[in-house]
Amino acid sequence: MNTEKIFQESLIMENNNLIAFFKRGKSEHIQSLYETGEIYINTFMDMRKMDNNFDRSDPEDCIEYRKNLGISKVTMANVGSDIETEGVTVEAENARILVDTIDKGNIYSLSALHAGFCKEDSPNWNYNIDSFGPSLIVINEPYVFLERVLEALRQANFIDIQHQLVEYYNNSHSGKVGKFRKHERFKGQLEYRIYVPNPIEEPIKVYAGSLADIASIKHNNQKCRLTLTFNTGRQQYIDV
Repeated sequence: MNTEKIFQESLIMENNNLIAFFKRGKSEHIQSLYETGEIYINTFMDMRKMDNNFDRSDPEDCIEYRKNLGISKVTMANVGSDIETEGVTVEAENARILVDTIDKGNIYSLSALHAGFCKEDSPNWNYNIDSFGPSLIVINEPYVFLERVLEALRQANFIDIQHQLVEYYNNSHSGKVGKFRKHERFKGQLEYRIYVPNPIEEPIKVYAGSLADIASIKHNNQKCRLTLTFNTGRQQYIDV
């Protein structure tokens, strides 16, 4: 399947401009998203497990803070025992201190092609997320999609919603993490997130209406090539 669209340099120059969203998942979920705009939004804890899929799950998702200790020695002992005489010391190659968030809420994730990524000297990109599911949706009007989703959430009485591109930190990072930063292991996901504050720890489901006018879908692990054409005539290909 080929989805082709012309983009002007004025669009490419703005780093925060969104060009398209795409998402892989189970066939029935992608079909429901396409036909009815069904938006299923997991909690923090669900995001951390994500069906135990290592390519998707991140046990440190949405933590508040991390401190990288690197190669360290850690001594452990039972509470009340003498750590000097009864402690056990182990060497850790990737030790870190993590501070969890006290916030509660839900996260909806997509992948985003954006102008900061799609520059004329950027290489062609093969985005392999086959393990996410056999079906793909490409949303070629991302701002229209966002407004529909946000309106559906507002109608369901959710407020203070935040959304933005995810930033990625390297393994040596010490400092704030939050809801819109993830480890560089996930950098290839090009993630865009919608965060919905929610005091009730349960999934959210809303309906944004049919996406047939702004999206296309493909099933059975078939790839989609997005072709970006610059004013100079140079083309960049993104296979998803």
